[in-house]
Amino acid sequence: AAATPGDGTIRVFDLFNHVSETVRQAVPGRQHPIFKASELEENFPVALALGGTKSLASHHAVRERTLEQIMSDLFPAGPTDQQ
Repeated sequence: AAATPGDGTIRVFDLFNHVSETVRQAVPGRQHPIFKASELEENFPVALALGGTKSLASHHAVRERTLEQIMSDLFPAGPTDQQ
């Protein structure tokens, strides 16, 4: 029942929003769900919606990164960073 962005996938923030509202309506004033995550930047897919189809081509959050980009993120000070 969680809303989807129209591509047939259910994403983590969409799922939390649905669960949060459902819980609040079921037990008004008694429970207040919270979402805690460290360094979570993307609203990544967690499931297919009923009738959804798995396809990487339609997934707008897929980013292609070169090895050079990944290594510079992991080791910003260069090849000797963190040994």
